[in-house]
Amino acid sequence: MKPPPIIGDAHVLEYAVVGDAVFTGTLCLYVNGVRLGAVPCLAICESFDRDEISLLHCDEEWDVEGIQAWRRSASADVSSVEEIKKRAERYYSGISSKWLKLDVSLEDAEAYKASLIVEVRCSFCKRSMFDVDSLLEGDAGVCICNLCVTSFYEEMTKNQSRG
Repeated sequence: MKPPPIIGDAHVLEYAVVGDAVFTGTLCLYVNGVRLGAVPCLAICESFDRDEISLLHCDEEWDVEGIQAWRRSASADVSSVEEIKKRAERYYSGISSKWLKLDVSLEDAEAYKASLIVEVRCSFCKRSMFDVDSLLEGDAGVCICNLCVTSFYEEMTKNQSRG
């Protein structure tokens, strides 16, 4: 179960399926106020500007459950794939032998990202799925983003208060 070339807005460099690696419980990552536990998949990713490197904690479909990210320009602690692997080994004992390189070039990842952007855009404002928090698809492929929903709601509320 290989991940896609990008997850979120980052290029996947390496990935690991946790399998029989043992979750140690030392991970202190909170998502919406709840401490994240064991996940089935991990991905080491790099932002397209190459300044941010991250460890993504994912479900079996490669949907992100939690993110640990470091800016290379600001962090002396974590700036390489090897340093992230060392951290991951603290969270999942035995994960070191499970890492696989995803042999997708930065150019191919950018092309994949561009193909997604072309396919999925808000039908109203034309923002891509990478520019908004959520994008809902309705009938006949019509999509609306969270920003348009908010804008339409505010406009409707304003018009109702005038009437």
